[in-house]
Amino acid sequence: MKKVYFFVVTFALSANLLIAQTQPQPAASRPVVKTVNSNITDLSQYGVRIQPDTRLIIVMAALDVAGFNPKADTSFHQQLRKDLSGLDPDLRRRMHEFFDRSNNALETLRLEEIKRANPTLSETELKEKAKLTLTDQAARYVSLAYALSPAPELSEPARSTDLPGGLLEVLDFAPLVREFYRKSNIDEKLPEYIRKYQAVGDTLRPQIANTVSDMSAYLNTRPQLISTERVKTTIPKTNSKNSKKPALQNIEIREHPRNFYVVPDLLAVPNSVKFRVIGDDYFAIVGEKVQPETSTELRRAYLQFLVDPIVYKNAKEIITQRDAIRSILDEQKAAGAASVSPDVFLAVSRSLVAVADIRQRKQKHIAEVTREAQAAAAEKRAANSQEVKVVDNRLTFPKAESEAFAELSEAYENGAVLAFFFDEQLRGLESSSFDVTSSFADMITSFDAAKEKGLLTDSQRTRKEALIKLAKRREAASKQPEADDATLKIRNNELIKGLNDVENLLKGQDYDSAESRLMEMLGRFPGEPRILYARGRTASLSATGVFDEGLRNARLNKALALYLNVLQLKNEDTPAGLLSNTHVALGKIYEFYADVMEENKAAYKEAAIKQFEAAIALKRVENGSFDEAVAGKARLSKQ
Repeated sequence: MKKVYFFVVTFALSANLLIAQTQPQPAASRPVVKTVNSNITDLSQYGVRIQPDTRLIIVMAALDVAGFNPKADTSFHQQLRKDLSGLDPDLRRRMHEFFDRSNNALETLRLEEIKRANPTLSETELKEKAKLTLTDQAARYVSLAYALSPAPELSEPARSTDLPGGLLEVLDFAPLVREFYRKSNIDEKLPEYIRKYQAVGDTLRPQIANTVSDMSAYLNTRPQLISTERVKTTIPKTNSKNSKKPALQNIEIREHPRNFYVVPDLLAVPNSVKFRVIGDDYFAIVGEKVQPETSTELRRAYLQFLVDPIVYKNAKEIITQRDAIRSILDEQKAAGAASVSPDVFLAVSRSLVAVADIRQRKQKHIAEVTREAQAAAAEKRAANSQEVKVVDNRLTFPKAESEAFAELSEAYENGAVLAFFFDEQLRGLESSSFDVTSSFADMITSFDAAKEKGLLTDSQRTRKEALIKLAKRREAASKQPEADDATLKIRNNELIKGLNDVENLLKGQDYDSAESRLMEMLGRFPGEPRILYARGRTASLSATGVFDEGLRNARLNKALALYLNVLQLKNEDTPAGLLSNTHVALGKIYEFYADVMEENKAAYKEAAIKQFEAAIALKRVENGSFDEAVAGKARLSKQ
């Protein structure tokens, strides 16, 4: 019998310890190559740049002085306030007065608008609805930051009706920002601040890469990184004898780069994302604690970057359907929808973006559950040496379907009036693997307003019911009390004890009991990455010493599925060491497949290298597997 060895990363389950070890493992047959972020090595190729913006740091620091309180008492906030403690008190007072006056004016304006739209509401209800959120307070000043020229000038644009209303309302804050810049000496601290901001951006990079990969892969397209502009120019006359003849006109094609900037903002409201489009540059300003892979705002911002050129490239087809689309917009407006824009192009773009986000999330959820269910089914078949029909109610996904329908209904109410049309179109695209760029013209051409209105009328009651359920779910979620430190400590101790119990079972090679214990724990700690990792390790270890090729392969595939789910479900609290170990565990599995498989050797090798590189990118984190990742990449590079 041919001898092969498979390296498995083991997991010492103690209070704060993640230790990588190796164990011999037998061969497997034909697993499916499935990698996380397998196709993005350079974000700039996708138009993405992660970098702080000096203007934003200065304006948000000035806003902090003016009284904006994002309720985030972080170490950076403490440092900033200490650095600015000696600022001129008179300047502080004037900045504070401007901030309060501006907020009061905006609340009064909103109060009047809400009162006109809802004349039956009481004064108390009106004031509650008109009250500004922290995000509302900061949004206009973010626009101001991007309207200013670079430091030290920080000049504002000329006042004009072409400027957005929100920017006009705070344009007079610009002189105070310049005075703040001069008197605070913040320029001396900016290099240090920028390093802190960039460090935060670096931690976001892996998740942003996954987000960009997910969005691009779902639409099966790459972003357009160059925009073209047709400019009419005049050719100077060279012959004075023909001075009475008109000057010659020429059309010149000019190219402009398109960029998507992810801008960390340590002074923003935590978990907030603010999105701005300025010419060909798209800016997603992200506060602390934002998780790019699960942030709807950030996902849709990048989708907007992908979709806008596609929409405008097909302007002729959209113009052909303009009256038909506008008739639906008019009906929505007449029904009282406040956020409906008369702009047909905006309606098309907004609809496609919303639907792509909703459907991609749904497809990813289905893929995760299906992968694990299939691995479990394969293991059961192999263990019984016969076909066993596995019935898993999750595979019908009724909950995923109903939630997606509710989100589509919400998008429709918010101005994405082609949401259900594009939902049908993208379903077809998912099965065909066609590039949305080449398919978009056919989509728009096939739009039938009469048919769409009929479907919307038929589904009106169902949509209303779905929206009510969605609102109730969100209200219930918002009322869930945050666990205090004592409760979190108790839960964490309970989790650690459970993992230690599993470790003892694994030492005794009682894999069935270990898996049962972990599944029971998963019910109390849903989505906990440490439990998923322990299940992956259990599946890997259970394959050791098994000579039945089918069973061995099934268990290794189950381990793969669980390890991949660790990466897909990670959050801000996931230990970096656990992520490092997971990448290395996946890398070693793929490396083994590259050694023993007759087919797809290059694909397995590439997948292994990418997992090792992901672990290396995390650097030498506590209890991680940095050295093993470096050694693994070196082994493969020599081959």
